[in-house]
Amino acid sequence: MVGMDKQAALDACLTRLGIKLSDVVEKFIHSGGPGGQNVNKVASGVYLKHLPTGLEVKMSRARSQALNRFLAWRLLADKLAARLLGKKSAERAKAEKLRRQKRRRSRRAKEKVLREKKLTAEKKRLRRRPLFLLCLAVLLTAAAAWAAVPSLAGLMQRDYHGRDLQLKKVLAENNVYTRYLITYKSDDLTISGIMNLPKGKGPFPVLILNHGFIDPKIYTNGRGLKREQDYLARRGYIVIHPDYRNHAFSDQDPDDLAGFRLGYVIDAINCVMAVKGSDKPYFNKEKIGLLGHSMGGGVVLNFLAVKPGLAKAAVLLAPVSADYRDNFTRWLWRRKRHPEVAERIIAEYGSPESNPAFWAGLSAVSYLNNVKAPVMLNHGTADESVPFDWSVRLEKELKARGKSVVFYRYPGERHEFGPQWPLMMARIVKFFDGYLK
Repeated sequence: MVGMDKQAALDACLTRLGIKLSDVVEKFIHSGGPGGQNVNKVASGVYLKHLPTGLEVKMSRARSQALNRFLAWRLLADKLAARLLGKKSAERAKAEKLRRQKRRRSRRAKEKVLREKKLTAEKKRLRRRPLFLLCLAVLLTAAAAWAAVPSLAGLMQRDYHGRDLQLKKVLAENNVYTRYLITYKSDDLTISGIMNLPKGKGPFPVLILNHGFIDPKIYTNGRGLKREQDYLARRGYIVIHPDYRNHAFSDQDPDDLAGFRLGYVIDAINCVMAVKGSDKPYFNKEKIGLLGHSMGGGVVLNFLAVKPGLAKAAVLLAPVSADYRDNFTRWLWRRKRHPEVAERIIAEYGSPESNPAFWAGLSAVSYLNNVKAPVMLNHGTADESVPFDWSVRLEKELKARGKSVVFYRYPGERHEFGPQWPLMMARIVKFFDGYLK
């Protein structure tokens, strides 16, 4: 039986895709195969043909005609959505998947496959054991499968091993602070970055700055938020700006959790863990704040949802949407900036319309109840890159959950902030001072 919510979601998807019932030929057919009279003599299977495109769908997976009908219409919607995206054919996708499987796997991929094989072997071994042991094996296998699907819930369940923060060399020095090239360990990856260390007697509160999207091919160490790095260090804060994996001198991670950049969230969390585990006397490890711009604002928001309480305050500058479907639609789907990434994501996880639960699991808005730190929002009304209304909506969602949030609107300001940048920075320092000093 198909639930009303699933049927409503399918109907909405068909409407968005412009699929008219009059354009589809629908027939009920015999399924055949095992299942007895219900599938061999009753027309429980479903055949659909979309006349404008010629796409055909047959579905006889279930014994129920109603369920087969729902599955057939959903499959037709997925195929049409894929065609709109310029998706490769299913046969080509299978061939590409086979080629990927034959490629030489990375060390991390090999370890992952080995872990999954061990879990499967353990499950088989325990099938001959008492029932409670069998149940335990099933739960372990389910947990491993859940962890393999990119989601914020998966990040909440994992362990973090940020450590070994090192000052590599002096990059610059003035009478207020010294700028260092730094590295730290984010699990098994080495992440580079910069740190502005104020002169004088510490310990100092720490701010972790998270930059927006810059193509890794042109990105250089410490790039992004340089004005903010200087300004905040001159106000008595240790400023750490991680480069993220795949940037500057950081280790490469070709997978990066299927293209959703959740690895950046892991790197930001591990940066804080590395500070807390450091033996450096100038860190005030109990006074740590976060700041993020654009994509980095999304990193910070995910951080707050995944690890509530780890940071004491957070500032967002023109952040991307807390609903990941908005970001996917704006930058991957409509603009087709990275069509191969969009194709791979849709092929593996389904579209936002066909698999809403998966996309909700990637969205911080689904977990705003977790947020503990006070949040400051800043957004220009003339932002050409990130819609101003996304911050309006985020403020409303946070307030609806009783969270501490302040939202400053900057009339006429664009994405990078111009004339009103000094006013914004003065407000940011006042906000951080109230919670970290």
